[in-house]
Amino acid sequence: MLDRRGDGRARAGSGPRRMRLIRQIWQGATGRERFLILACLAYVLWPLDLIPESLFGLVGLTDDLAAIGVLLSLVNRIRQRLR
Repeated sequence: MLDRRGDGRARAGSGPRRMRLIRQIWQGATGRERFLILACLAYVLWPLDLIPESLFGLVGLTDDLAAIGVLLSLVNRIRQRLR
């Protein structure tokens, strides 16, 4: 996002804020939630899939989208609890 000068400095502070939010979510998560967060991230980043995209095209993305959905749901639940 560009500021009025158009040089992009308006977003300079977003990195530290984002890291602070990630740290707060991690510290507010239970052990089970931390395990699920790591499992979802590992599944999405792991090169092997239950439904490979190379064989099934867009249908192959459904397992990755499900993992991302679980991850977003967990993060939302933790954020709600921290408020």
